[in-house]
Amino acid sequence: MKVALGEAPLEEWMCRGITYLFPKNDTPTNASQYRPITCMSNLYKITTKCVTEALQREIKIRGLLTENQMGTMRKVQGAKEHALANIAINAAHNCRLYSTWIDITKAFDSVDHLVLEHVIRRLKLPNWMTNFILDTIKRWTIDIRWHKECIIEGKKIERGILQGDSLSPLLFVLCMDPLSRRLRQLYPSVQIRTSDSREFGTNHLLYIDDLKLLAKDEDVMQKMTKETEEYLTHIGLTINRDKSATNSSRCADTARLLEGPRPTNTWVSRKRGTHR
Repeated sequence: MKVALGEAPLEEWMCRGITYLFPKNDTPTNASQYRPITCMSNLYKITTKCVTEALQREIKIRGLLTENQMGTMRKVQGAKEHALANIAINAAHNCRLYSTWIDITKAFDSVDHLVLEHVIRRLKLPNWMTNFILDTIKRWTIDIRWHKECIIEGKKIERGILQGDSLSPLLFVLCMDPLSRRLRQLYPSVQIRTSDSREFGTNHLLYIDDLKLLAKDEDVMQKMTKETEEYLTHIGLTINRDKSATNSSRCADTARLLEGPRPTNTWVSRKRGTHR
């Protein structure tokens, strides 16, 4: 804890991981056909776990994440809640809503470090927490291994969020939160009435980097999709058009246009196999 609190120096070796390259198929021919898996030291993971616990409490007390983000909610099955909310919303509107499902290319690996630093600083976290996170980011380094051979040693991570611990997804969702707040502020929500006669409304659902936009009006959907694309570009992310989908012809430049009738609540996510 002395390291986390800034009472002891953060050593370079603590922030150094080993990235193993695993082929995605039997005959990989280029780098994109390998899946990188990074392993961090146990001491690093224990230290960042302590910081994560403190950061999660800070987020909960101060409401630093919108309720649209279900990927890091504690004691909640986020993927399940995400799927059920989507089914309920679409059912309430007879599956006639305009939707755009956004898939981000290599999301964790692409975040701009200047943006990440700006996000952390503007949250005005306790000084020890801010200093630890920013110091850690600057020291991220990996050795890249293929089979038993180290092919790249001491590669500094100049962009993206180094995975392999509990802190990394929390840093990513904090980068996505300004987009969530902007969508909530600028665009109308799709409303449904719950069984206890309460009103629930939203215009998007988030699970870490998986984003689904919802709107009654096609013009609103087009504007929300453009807003999303501009923000993602600003923080260094790119939409994967081939893995994104929409039922709005006005959004076909951003996401693949679905053929036939509008998608129903049996739209399935390839990532988690849950109904959308």
